[in-house]
Amino acid sequence: MAELTTMFDEHCRTAGLDARLAALPEREPHARRARRAAAEGGGGFLVFGVPVVAVGGVPADRHLPVPASRVDHGEGLGPRWCEMSVRMGEAETQSPCGWVMSASTGPGCSSAIWMP
Repeated sequence: MAELTTMFDEHCRTAGLDARLAALPEREPHARRARRAAAEGGGGFLVFGVPVVAVGGVPADRHLPVPASRVDHGEGLGPRWCEMSVRMGEAETQSPCGWVMSASTGPGCSSAIWMP
């Protein structure tokens, strides 16, 4: 924790940011953290070093299509899921870039949640 705090403080200092890092009084399960982030409008955080994003308002009353593709990263890694998206509707995307980054699954790969 000390090394992470030092790195964070250095980043904030060089970027001219006024921020601080504070530990929660108790550990928080990832599921609770995701629910809290979604309830607060969404947000990103790390789960075992993998960047994820929590998004609220995902329909729970039906199955959602999850198109995905695999890429073979070669010897040592082999095939891995590379791109995934969760289609919540047919409407045009509202995000300015069309997607929200949610995880990296291999070199040059990412997962995305498409917003309706």
